Amino acid sequence: MTVLCAAASIILAAAFEPAITQADPAIPGSQEYEPTSYDTSPTPPDRAARVATPQDTALDRLDGEIAIGWWMLKNPADSRHSLLVIEAEPFWPAPRQVGQSGDFVWSVADETNSDAPQFPFMNGMFSLQGGLPGIPVSARTLSDGKPGLRSDSFSIDYLPDVNNWHVTARSSTAAADFTATDVVPGSFYKIPVAGEGTEPTNVDAVINSRVTGSVTYNGHTIDVDGWRGEYWRMNMFPSIVDSQLNPSTSWRGWEWNDVMEPDGGSSQYYGIINPAGRYSGILVDARPGGTRMCSKTTLEFGNYYHGTPLYGDVTPPFQRYTIPGWIKVKCAPGEDVQMEKTFYPDSVDYADFGLLDFTEMPIKTVPGSFGSYEHERYTTFRLQQYLPSPGIK
Repeated sequence: MTVLCAAASIILAAAFEPAITQADPAIPGSQEYEPTSYDTSPTPPDRAARVATPQDTALDRLDGEIAIGWWMLKNPADSRHSLLVIEAEPFWPAPRQVGQSGDFVWSVADETNSDAPQFPFMNGMFSLQGGLPGIPVSARTLSDGKPGLRSDSFSIDYLPDVNNWHVTARSSTAAADFTATDVVPGSFYKIPVAGEGTEPTNVDAVINSRVTGSVTYNGHTIDVDGWRGEYWRMNMFPSIVDSQLNPSTSWRGWEWNDVMEPDGGSSQYYGIINPAGRYSGILVDARPGGTRMCSKTTLEFGNYYHGTPLYGDVTPPFQRYTIPGWIKVKCAPGEDVQMEKTFYPDSVDYADFGLLDFTEMPIKTVPGSFGSYEHERYTTFRLQQYLPSPGIK
C-alpha cells in the first residue's frame, strides 16, 4: 500500500506540473512572499465558518462601502476558459435594510487564459480574441429581503421549490440567460483581519452547480450547457480606507480559489494576510452529499517559479513575482473538522497592477478538476519581505 501511495503521488505531481516544466533555480525566501504567521487561535462560535444559505445572498445581509457578486461559469472541456457575470453595489447607505433602493452596475467578461502570450500583452493571462468585456451597465434595485437581486436589466432569482437559480441579463452589448441546478453550497465566513472596517464577509451560496443556457457579449453567444457555475457574494471593501489604504490596518495580500471536481463537488481555500503578516483563512470540502469546513488553517507553499508578467514589473522591488507550484492547506489544531488538501496552480502568469501583484490562473486538485486561483500580494508586503534581504531596514 505504501508503494502504491508513493507511486500515485508521483503520478499526480507529474500530472499537475505548471505550464513551465523545468523548475527555476532556487528562489530565496525573501522573494516567496509567504505569510509570516498563521491565525490558529480558537474560533469563537459566533465567528465560525458555516454552510452558506440562499438567504445569505439577500441584499440586506452585507454592509460595506462596496459589495460585489458574481457568477463564474467554467467550461469542463477547457479548464482555461471561464465567463464572469459580475455586479457591484458601491456606496449604499449602511446599515442596509429591507425596502431600501440602490444603484449597482453589472457586466459580462471572458476570462480565457492562454498558454501563449496574447497581443498586446507579454503573457496569456488575458485574451482579447473574444473582444473586450461588455460595457458596464448601471441599474437600480430594491432590497426586498429575498435571495439574489432583481432589476429591469439584471436579475438573480432563487427557486426554492427545486433549489435552482436563474440569471437573466440584457443590455446593448451583453446578455445572459442561464439556470443553475445540482447546487452544492459553499461557505459563509467573515475573515479576521485588523478590525471591523477590514474584514469582508464571504458568501459562497453556490460553490458548484450544473449550468444550462447561454451568455452573450460583443455579439458572441456562448452555449453554456453542461458548464459548471459558482455564485459568490461579499462585502469586498467594508471600508476602502481601512482595508486598502491605511498602512496600519490594510490588507497585505490574499489567497482565493474554487476548484470544481468531477463528482460535482469542490475544494476551496481562501484567506487574507493582515498588516503583521498573519494569515487567517478557511478550507472547504463541498460534496453533493454535504459541505464541511474549518475556520482556521495553515499553508505550505512549494516548488516556486518566477512568473511571467503581463506588461513588466512597474513597482518596487522591480522583480518578477513568484508563483508556487503547489499549496498544501491544513486545518489548524483544535478545529472540529480536520483535513488537508493540496492545490496545483497551472500557470505562472501575473499582472503588476501597482498596488498589488495579481493572478487569475487555472488550478487543479485531482484529475479532471478545474478552477481559478488568486495569489495576490500588495507592494507593501513585498517590500516588507524584500528589504531586509540586502541589508536594508
